[in-house]
Amino acid sequence: CNISSRSNFSSCLWVLQIVEKLLRTAVAEADVAVRKSIFVSLYGNHCFDDYLAQADSLTAIFASLKDEDLDVREYAISVAGRLSEKNPAYVLPALRSHLIKLLTYLELSAVNKCREESTKLLGCLVRNCERLILPYVAHVQKALVARLSEGTGVNANNFCVAKREVAVSTLGQVVQSTGCGTDFLPSFRN
Repeated sequence: CNISSRSNFSSCLWVLQIVEKLLRTAVAEADVAVRKSIFVSLYGNHCFDDYLAQADSLTAIFASLKDEDLDVREYAISVAGRLSEKNPAYVLPALRSHLIKLLTYLELSAVNKCREESTKLLGCLVRNCERLILPYVAHVQKALVARLSEGTGVNANNFCVAKREVAVSTLGQVVQSTGCGTDFLPSFRN
């Protein structure tokens, strides 16, 4: 936003206030359709990124990473990942913390739904914030390969094919984003 004149400054401030109100609604609204609609709009529209990259806006986006609805969380991760280019000092530590939480859920959760959602969200994070994933590639691959291995042997009857496809898809995204994929293949084949 060009704030060279007083009227431009007023316009920028006005837009920032509207974006912040939208984000407050996206966090506090009880209706999931409204929350999702706001994030779908923000995801598809890059023209507000300068406003979204402000600390108050990012705080609201990070709060949405804990939304009850998986779609809202996916859009929140996508928007936050995109904003990591605008404000890396603020975004990357929060996304790094979220990455570690997702990996922990993926590895340690006893609830299949939680592990499946963690796998999907991890894939979303890989697609939208490659630079965050690079230091964690080995750990992410290890967790995903372990997830794939769950479906073999005794546990094969309990493991859903769809869950395996999510893990393979996410693993493919990690390999595509980072170019690191050959290290784990021999151990997976054995």
